[in-house]
Amino acid sequence: TFVRSFKLGAVRLTNRFFASNAVHPAAPLACQSYIRSLIEPVSRDIRNSKHDIAVVTSGTAETLARMCWLAERGELPRMMNGATFSAAELRTITSRLIQATSVQARLSIPGLDTNRADIILAGALILDTMAESFGIESFTFCDYALREGVLREASRRAHPEFHSELRDVAIESAKRLARRCGPDMAHNIHVAQLACSIFDDINEFRPMPERHRIFLEAAALMANCGLVISHSKHHLHSYYIIRNAELIGFNENEIEIVAQVARYHRKSEPKLSHEPFAALSREQQETVRVLSGILRVAIGLDRTHDGRCSAVKLKQKNGSLRLNLYADDSSDMSLNEYAAKERVDLLERALNSSIEIRVKDYS
Repeated sequence: TFVRSFKLGAVRLTNRFFASNAVHPAAPLACQSYIRSLIEPVSRDIRNSKHDIAVVTSGTAETLARMCWLAERGELPRMMNGATFSAAELRTITSRLIQATSVQARLSIPGLDTNRADIILAGALILDTMAESFGIESFTFCDYALREGVLREASRRAHPEFHSELRDVAIESAKRLARRCGPDMAHNIHVAQLACSIFDDINEFRPMPERHRIFLEAAALMANCGLVISHSKHHLHSYYIIRNAELIGFNENEIEIVAQVARYHRKSEPKLSHEPFAALSREQQETVRVLSGILRVAIGLDRTHDGRCSAVKLKQKNGSLRLNLYADDSSDMSLNEYAAKERVDLLERALNSSIEIRVKDYS
């Protein structure tokens, strides 16, 4: 792990290079040179680390993200947490800020928070210079910052049995929403376990990204959130609730996929006539089809809401698939078997294979 901290705050640099209301023509370049002189000693190490993502936090970064979005897209994302903006978009905003000769002139740029107009130029120069020096192509804004990190670290040390991986953060966020919307968490959790088991078996012959497993688990946990509004069309209500919930651990595009997987857990299958589904890329549409197909079967497997179908195993044989159902005792599994068979069509089409479902004898 590579960790370095620099004394390059926007307020600190503003006081040093942009103390007056009017911006001296040489000040932006001087500020950039100063920033570059501090970060240059570690630029090679950071470039060699082959980083996957550059995360920015706090108010100045959020303001810059808003400005980039409005300049490039003319609108803001539904939620800022997880919003991305490119280094090229930031460079455009930075140039506009440099061209503004005063704090008042900057306020004409859409998205600029008036409370940050005085320090925004320094903040933009920091990120712009880092993007150039470190080879950063895009930034992702995180709504959580140092304070939340300190609290999480303190919690991790006090309770080391709890993991702090992104998967756990995302799934716990889904569980919290599910608990607020309905009482039958045992059913939700069991369906999620069955769904993930089927996913793992499919993954052996049809590899999928591990991140998709998290999408499926989260959708399974939250699929019935819409019941808090009405049983009728509750799958549509679930989509709306999930789509507008600020779930931690997912970006906006991922929340859309999770919400659609939950939306298609019953009733109509994914269709291009459905505007949100049609707006997805072809790859994302295929992901929704497969995951919602798995979820439909998993929900059928716990039709009795008592966990009597304790385990499943999907096996590939002679070009077809067989899903074996297992119970811990001799409980009647006929209803669960029937419900799963009634819901298997979407998954069969998504996998382009017939699926035989049968109960394995208890012994």
